[in-house]
Amino acid sequence: GAIYGSDSASNTKIINCNFTGNYARWSGSGGAIYLEGSGNEIDGCNFDGNTADSNYGAVYSAGTMTVRNSNFTNNKAGGTGGALTILGTGAIVENCNFTNNKATAYASQGGALELMGSDAQVINSIFNGNEGNIGGAVYIDKSGATISNCEFKNNKARDGGAINVYHDDNFETQVKIDKGEKIEV
Repeated sequence: GAIYGSDSASNTKIINCNFTGNYARWSGSGGAIYLEGSGNEIDGCNFDGNTADSNYGAVYSAGTMTVRNSNFTNNKAGGTGGALTILGTGAIVENCNFTNNKATAYASQGGALELMGSDAQVINSIFNGNEGNIGGAVYIDKSGATISNCEFKNNKARDGGAINVYHDDNFETQVKIDKGEKIEV
């Protein structure tokens, strides 16, 4: 990918950048950005046509991360997380657009967005035309997730065309779902 940050690279801010056509071939690499630290932020960025042979098509964050005002288009992962994967607790994804992203492996999770930490928030975001086998647009693995004022259209998956929630006894949602899509909890 384009950027790699080790676990000592916390509080990284990536603002008003474009990431186009980046490629990661190593397992678990992230097509454009791979960050191991926490407290990271992406704001006002565009991710278009990034690819990872394994997981994390455009962006991977092992720690806490906030992503705002960004666009993820035509990103692809050979495994999970077609556009964005965040492992850290308290992730925030706000005012973002996810369009035509794919996670292609048989057991792929999150065609556009994969949230693996608890207490994640997805706010005012649009998911259109994303595809993954488990959670066509969004896959949530831990409890306390909130999705509010989001729109889901034309997303596809074997399980949960719009959203798949794996472990959550406290999932809250206020979303607009296009007919034919579903939330699977």
